[in-house]
Amino acid sequence: MDMAKLTEKQRQVFVMRYRYCWRLARIALRMGTTRQAVHVLLQRAHLRLGFPRLAYRKPWLPKPRRRQRKPLYLSELPEDVADSL
Repeated sequence: MDMAKLTEKQRQVFVMRYRYCWRLARIALRMGTTRQAVHVLLQRAHLRLGFPRLAYRKPWLPKPRRRQRKPLYLSELPEDVADSL
């Protein structure tokens, strides 16, 4: 990995994110910018380093669906539990 390809800001964000495991919000606070700006810097760093799959979310993968809960009716409860309600 050739870090010389990165700009100074990209290098700083990359090091804070992957060496020190900081979250984007903490990096943004430290650099005096927004979380979105830090995210864009990381995307550009990934592209410059040759990791395009890390730069963008995979749009072909569907979002995980929340499991639909089946409604619970009093008639389905055991008699002793239903009587105590």
